[in-house]
Amino acid sequence: MTKAGGEALLDRSVALRVNGLTAPRYRLCHRRLDEAHSNLVAAWGDIGGTADWPDDGQWQQLAAGNRLEDLEPERVVEAVDGSLDQAFELPMPSVSLIELSPI
Repeated sequence: MTKAGGEALLDRSVALRVNGLTAPRYRLCHRRLDEAHSNLVAAWGDIGGTADWPDDGQWQQLAAGNRLEDLEPERVVEAVDGSLDQAFELPMPSVSLIELSPI
């Protein structure tokens, strides 16, 4: 039995701590690759992909959507004593990208 399509028992609660921050405030962007975000397999189905390989037009459509999607709206967060704590859920399978930009 494969878990490639997901398994709730493998979902994780993530506690992320970033140390050594020098600015007091940051713009936080949380991007995600999962079943509902940035999913190339779903995009292939959405454009009617049924062949083993995309044709030129399908490649162009796939390339147009080739980006990581935001999981949540961008927001401003505050560092405390040079550290930032964030918590979020991470379903299986998925990958999160957290970007911090000083403001």
